[in-house]
Amino acid sequence: MVMLKLPFLKARWGWLFLWICMMCAVVVLQANPEAAIRMEFNLIQTFPNFFGVGRNFPLLKSPKAGGPWVSANRIFYEQQAVSVAPKVAATSTMLETRDRNVGPLTLQHDEEHQHLTLYDSNRSLLAQSRVTGSATQNWMVNGNTLGGARVGFRKGKKLRDELLGLARERDIGIDEVYMIDGSSKDTRANAFVAGAGESRVVGLYDTLFLGDGPSRETPEGAVNLFTFAGGEVDIDHVQEAITGADYKDAGNDRQPLWHRDTTVPMSDGEVLAILGHELGHSAMHHVESKVAGLSVSSFVSFAVWGWMATSPLVSSAFAFAESSIHCGVFA
Repeated sequence: MVMLKLPFLKARWGWLFLWICMMCAVVVLQANPEAAIRMEFNLIQTFPNFFGVGRNFPLLKSPKAGGPWVSANRIFYEQQAVSVAPKVAATSTMLETRDRNVGPLTLQHDEEHQHLTLYDSNRSLLAQSRVTGSATQNWMVNGNTLGGARVGFRKGKKLRDELLGLARERDIGIDEVYMIDGSSKDTRANAFVAGAGESRVVGLYDTLFLGDGPSRETPEGAVNLFTFAGGEVDIDHVQEAITGADYKDAGNDRQPLWHRDTTVPMSDGEVLAILGHELGHSAMHHVESKVAGLSVSSFVSFAVWGWMATSPLVSSAFAFAESSIHCGVFA
């Protein structure tokens, strides 16, 4: 990047041209925050009115030969177009994952018969459940019960309306609310407000709604990464399950247990509390003040850069016979 900028410094006011270009880019990105977050984050879609959340599932093995192990502890979004029989479509809701985790999944919610069915990308059956109560789901994999596994459903429209209402009460303009894929990287929950002026967008990480509490049972056809109640992860156990290798004779060479805290989904009130902090930055115009500070500090930096690149005094200090743009590298 430095080598690309150096040719502009041959001109007397080249540094000013570079500074203007940089500030224009900053202003454009702040005025169009959606474009900025699309470049920086994996933006899934606008915040859904309705979505499902898988919890407490162990890793599931695709029945297809050579198929991957996939996680069902993910967000399921309503499909835009459903290619199923009219009779089935009338009683079923089809949902799908849209994150970058391994193995896209499809969830069929048969409301009439109270069935939930989980498929992989090849429409192969992974797990199925019959809902026997308001909070009871008996999930089965290869005839074995998954204790504690369930898919919950949340109404995103209510949270979205409360969020926009909170911003409107404080005269903060919000153009759109987006769901961000954070679960494909780690389990840290996060949210942000991007943009300046009247053009702002809200980003909610999908990890805010995911709880990855470990399943305590490992039926055939599934692998449980969490082998102890405290959340310790036995890496050798995972390798044995996936590769089929036997590490029992490793002795002292066995890898130590990894420890971690399980995460839980946040309630609407907790999400609003987080966004209250982020909206506070907007209400206090912190972004605008940062941009103003950046414009001043960067103007000085670019001016010094341009002066060092063209100054005979600086060039002689570095033992150059004449002024050289390479001196700008030391700015």
